[in-house]
Amino acid sequence: MHATEKPRPLGVYLWLLLMLVLGGGGLYGGLTFLADPSGAGLGMTPQELPAFLVQDYTLPGLFLAVAMGVLPLAILAGLWARPDWAWAGRWNPWKAYHWTWSAGLGMGLLLVAWMIFEIAMIGFGSPLQVIFTAWGGLLTGVALLPGVRAYYRAA
Repeated sequence: MHATEKPRPLGVYLWLLLMLVLGGGGLYGGLTFLADPSGAGLGMTPQELPAFLVQDYTLPGLFLAVAMGVLPLAILAGLWARPDWAWAGRWNPWKAYHWTWSAGLGMGLLLVAWMIFEIAMIGFGSPLQVIFTAWGGLLTGVALLPGVRAYYRAA
C-alpha cells in the first residue's frame, strides 16, 4: 500500500470475498456445462431447460463462464487495484465513485436479474436459486455500505 493510499475497510474485504466465490463458482459451473452440455456433470438434465430457448447447456454454460465467472474475477482485480483507466471511467454511470465500484454494484444487480430470469424461465427448482439471489443482494448491499462507498469515492 502506498503511503497516500487509504486502508481498506472490512466491508471491502467482504465484497472481494463475495466476488471471488461468485467468480470461482461461475467458472466451475460454466466450464462444467461446456464440457458436458447435457448438464449431467452438475446433476441436471436438458428437460429442465425451456425448450423454446435452448436444447442443451452450451449457451447457459457460456453465460455462466463469462458473465458469472470471468466478469466477477475481472471486477475483483479492479476492485483490488483500482486502476485509473480513463476509458473505463467514461462508461461509469456514477462519476462520484471509482468505476470499479460501479462495476461491482452492477455485478450484484446482474446476478439478481439473472436469477429472476432463470426462475421465470424454468421455475423454482433448487435452493441454489435462493442462495444466488441472496448472494446478488449481498454483493449489492455490501457495495452500498458507507465504508465501502467512501473507499471507492472518486478522488
